[in-house]
Amino acid sequence: LINILYSYGTTMEKTARTYIQNNEEELRDHMLAALNTHYENATGETFRKIGKTDINIEFENKAAFIGECKIWHGEKLFSEAVDQLLSYSTWRDLKVSLIVFNKNNQNFRSVLEKVEEWIKENTATLRKKKENLWECDYYRADQGVTIKLTVLVLDLYVDKTQIQDKRY
Repeated sequence: LINILYSYGTTMEKTARTYIQNNEEELRDHMLAALNTHYENATGETFRKIGKTDINIEFENKAAFIGECKIWHGEKLFSEAVDQLLSYSTWRDLKVSLIVFNKNNQNFRSVLEKVEEWIKENTATLRKKKENLWECDYYRADQGVTIKLTVLVLDLYVDKTQIQDKRY
């Protein structure tokens, strides 16, 4: 599942100009379109526990996948996004994912460094699968369980001054 999102995200990065005008919900819809080519029941804005998660895939009466999409706006909002994502999970849900889109920062490397620093400080284990993809074990003291948290960060930054297309 995360491989589908990673592959689709890589395509999005290569064609970032296509997504320059998209907001968070529209970017999520693109991800859902990719997931629905593989799963019948990938839904968006799905009610879970206390709110609506951006991406939800159910299997055997529990969430097989809970995903939250965010546009990068700094470490504080990243941390809040993780808390928001975790608030959607129940004791049955042991896998959650945060997909972060960088649209405003020319220095993508600094975004990756800040995300990795947060992960190192706040999770029990860290497995860096790719340069922009981490799998972590995040201990939820409130439920006494360890949740597998996957973080995928995608670079959709485009210098708008270099675009010749008058639509932007």
